[in-house]
Amino acid sequence: MIRKILLAAVIVYIAVSTAQIIQRPSTAPEGVVIGAALLAVISFSYMRDEQGLAKWEGTAVWLAVFLFVLYGILKYAGVL
Repeated sequence: MIRKILLAAVIVYIAVSTAQIIQRPSTAPEGVVIGAALLAVISFSYMRDEQGLAKWEGTAVWLAVFLFVLYGILKYAGVL
């Protein structure tokens, strides 16, 4: 049930994002990146291999930590 709700939410987000891109083309990069990320996340929920899923979840968590640290460094350095 949760998988179906998540899939429906991703489809609605992509539809809204597509409408927004048509109205404001400047939002295209953000919409495409977020849409692709959401599709990747929903595809993980349909994975059956528990070990593979655990590996990708760990990778995603460490990537998020790395990006947060990178953001902090760039913000502290005055780049952002």
